[in-house]
Amino acid sequence: MPRVVGVTVASISCLFLVLAGSTYSAVGCQTTGNLLYTRYPDSETGLTTLGFAPNWGAVVVTYLLMQLHITAAFAVILNPVFYIAERLALSMHKAKQLDLENPANHKEGVDEEMAEYRGGVDTTKYIVPRVVMIVILE
Repeated sequence: MPRVVGVTVASISCLFLVLAGSTYSAVGCQTTGNLLYTRYPDSETGLTTLGFAPNWGAVVVTYLLMQLHITAAFAVILNPVFYIAERLALSMHKAKQLDLENPANHKEGVDEEMAEYRGGVDTTKYIVPRVVMIVILE
């Protein structure tokens, strides 16, 4: 797993450097700190800060894709937080002593773990803290 994470981080870093380098080579230091603002036209002139008239559909799609990206990233980042909060506050996902001593069986017990999320009372038991955490973070 560490190799997968390392390769992923390295490839994403390379892609980011290519994007940053190509933007800097095209417009230099004239670009704003937020690329979304660069694509949005001025209300008086209809031009962007870089001096071109953007396609309005492309601007809308850019904002929608950024919202999709932020929503997915928010869910991925909060998933471990939810898991830890459920373990500490709700006493869910408790590791058995045998599991702690023998970590080789880490993929067993998926059905037991998923059973904690089934049922009417159990559903509200884990949904309410998740909604509260999201409201606090927003």
